Amino acid sequence: MGEPGEESFDITICTPKWLAERHGTTEIVLGLHKVIVFRYDYSGLRRFIEKYLMRCSGDTWAEMAQKISLLGQWEFENYRPAGRIGTAN
Repeated sequence: MGEPGEESFDITICTPKWLAERHGTTEIVLGLHKVIVFRYDYSGLRRFIEKYLMRCSGDTWAEMAQKISLLGQWEFENYRPAGRIGTAN
């Protein structure tokens, strides 16, 4: 703990057309970890993500990661240490 490291967050960038082709127009889709765009614009996406991240704050990395994970799936989302599975906290 307290050492340099890195984390990954996976974001899906998609259009309404892609969603309809993938899920059909009668399904209900939860948009978690998806950024929906009507036109692909790399610079605009980058600005959007940077602004989103700049608004995230927290007292701990876990609090920050929780907020960031609304944008992209955190590699440790729902992670439980091996010894703690099924135990009461």
